[in-house]
Amino acid sequence: MELKSLDMSPEIRNAVQFDTNYPTKILIPTLCPHCKVSNNPITELIGSKKVSSYIICAYTHKCTSCQNYHFTVQRYSWHI
Repeated sequence: MELKSLDMSPEIRNAVQFDTNYPTKILIPTLCPHCKVSNNPITELIGSKKVSSYIICAYTHKCTSCQNYHFTVQRYSWHI
C-alpha cells in the first residue's frame, strides 16, 4: 500500500498538544481503500494517548468521493 502525508490541522495539533514547531504529518493511503479513487479525505482525531516516549493517535478519514470512512492509528515520538 502506497502512503502519502497530510499536514496536521491546527485543531488536531492543539488537541494532541503538539508544539506549533513540531513537524507532524498524518500518513494515509494514496488511494481510498473503498473506492480506489485518489484519497483527499476529511480527517478527524478520535483519540490520543501518551505511552512512554510516544503518543498514539487514532484518526477517521472520510473519503470525499465515496463518503465512506477508513481509519488509521499512528505513533509519534514525544520530544516536547
